[in-house]
Order: sequence, then C-alpha cells, then structure tokens
Amino acid sequence: MLLNKAYDSNESQLEIIDALLYVAKAETNQLHLEPKKINITVLINEVIDDLRLQASKKNIRAIFRNTKPVYAEIDPRYMKMALSNIVNNAIKYSHRDSSFRVSLKESSDEILISVKDKGVGIEPNKMQQLFNKFTRLPNKYSQLEGGSGLGLFLSKQIVMAHGGEIDVYSRPEQETVFIIHIPKNSGINNSDTANRIFDKRRVDLSNG
Repeated sequence: MLLNKAYDSNESQLEIIDALLYVAKAETNQLHLEPKKINITVLINEVIDDLRLQASKKNIRAIFRNTKPVYAEIDPRYMKMALSNIVNNAIKYSHRDSSFRVSLKESSDEILISVKDKGVGIEPNKMQQLFNKFTRLPNKYSQLEGGSGLGLFLSKQIVMAHGGEIDVYSRPEQETVFIIHIPKNSGINNSDTANRIFDKRRVDLSNG
C-alpha cells in the first residue's frame, strides 16, 4: 500500500512537471504543430482506450458509437493531448457508476467533438475561470482527484492553435458538455505558420 502511494505521488509529480513544460512552450510560442490528415474516429478511440482503466476504477462507462472515418488536418500528438485532458476531466468529475459520451460530427468545413459527462457540473459564475492556468474549481470531487489545474488551459491553447475553439455547457449536479470545433483544413502548412496563429489566438484569449 505504501509503495503504491509513493508510486502514485511520483506519477502525479511527473505529470505536473510535464504539463508545466508544455505551458512554457505555449507561453513562449514554441508549440511546433505538425499537421497531418488524421482519422479523428481512430484518435478518439485511442484516447478512450488510454483512459479506460481510470474510468473502470469508478465504474464509469465510455460511450462512443461512431465507426465512420472522419478526417481533419491536425497535429495528432497535440490534439490527442487536448482531448485526453477533457476526457480525463469527464472521468474525474463524473459520479461513480455513471457514464460519459463522446460524439463526433462533421460538416463541409469543420468537425465537432463533444464530451458529455454525468457529474457535478459547473456553476455559471465559475465558467469564466474554467480555462485559466492553475484553476481547479471547488466541488465535492476536487479534493479527491489529483490535478495540476493546467489541463484545460492547454486544451484550449492547442485547439485555438489549430484555428478552432471550445464551447462548454453545464448544469450543476447533472452534466457538463465540452464541444471542440476544429476546421477540417486549418490552413497550417508548417510550424512557423502554426506558431503565428497560436500566438495571435493566445493574445486574443489574454485580452478576453
């Protein structure tokens, strides 16, 4: 038991250090995106598989029924990170013995990824703080679940760097829905262009 606690503590510290390194990259305009044509359906399944063990500890079921290939020009490493942070939050703040649902839709020019949980929700007056750095909103699970308060900040920055955005809707003590909008073709052809777009979006966010 003691060894398990030490291992978990060490893993948590490494995750925080890793997150801080990515934040430093974001704030110094060093997120070098390498967009490729990626099947988003496969990416979502990978994220769910990676977090399945964590969900099983609370007997939380993942629901994702899309099997159709859906393609977009993204950096798979960074977009997987962004989506993982959001799904991870869905698991952390969902009630035990519940479920979360991931949906994927596409239009002619963009794709929508939604993650809907059945959990504690977010109070309306806390929404503006949600994507701030080091923010962990207080609720009945926040003391039990670990975290750096950096995951959603990074997710927002990564999605915006792709020319997209994240919407959030929530009903306290019922559900929260994150909707990621991503252009099918972001127009990012190289890392320099990606960084210029990222820098502009970061400035817009800080002014908002």
